[in-house]
Amino acid sequence: MDLQQAELAPEEILRRLEVCATGGGDSKVLDDVYDLAQKQLQSEEVHAGKLDARASSLFGAVGFSMTVAFSFGGWSLLENARKVPFGSTIAIAFVIALFIGLATSLFALQGLLLRYGHKSIDEKEVFHPDVLAPGRTQADFRIHIAVHFWRIWQSRSRRNEKRAVIIQRGQRLFFAFLLSILGLSTLTTWSAITRSPGTSHAPNSCNIVGSIADAGMSSAQGN
Repeated sequence: MDLQQAELAPEEILRRLEVCATGGGDSKVLDDVYDLAQKQLQSEEVHAGKLDARASSLFGAVGFSMTVAFSFGGWSLLENARKVPFGSTIAIAFVIALFIGLATSLFALQGLLLRYGHKSIDEKEVFHPDVLAPGRTQADFRIHIAVHFWRIWQSRSRRNEKRAVIIQRGQRLFFAFLLSILGLSTLTTWSAITRSPGTSHAPNSCNIVGSIADAGMSSAQGN
């Protein structure tokens, strides 16, 4: 069920609480609603902290994995892809793994950034002149604050549910990223095994000696 479809509008919550208060209902019911609204806020705050930990762990894990995978010889491998067997396949696998890693980082970062903007207690609602006016009772104040707390809980709950979906997608992408790294490593290993010794691209020693000799002669002529 969609959370937004299941939510009650603030006006409807206020109407129901006022009916309870003016209809001779038990005053303890209002106290229970007020306490429940506070507990809901605390619950969503704990939920947000757990999502922060998941998003931070995901961001750190993918950052470390990309550093290990692509910093130590990764770009050199891509530059020499034409010189080895299955070179084009290795280059494609390298780019795919890189893009998956970047996408995972973006999901993790989005999950972290959505933490900001959480709706919090508004002092204007707490000190609203309508509920502090003469003749208003404690029950009126509790009803007003309970509705305010409930609106905050609804907002935070929606945001946390959205964050949970984003982080879960990022975790799935991270798993795909690890599989792509495994595939890239397998291709690289297979290319090294199947590479014939005669295709070595090491510089020829005679050419190196000739180059050094030419450089020496040029230097002597210049002097």
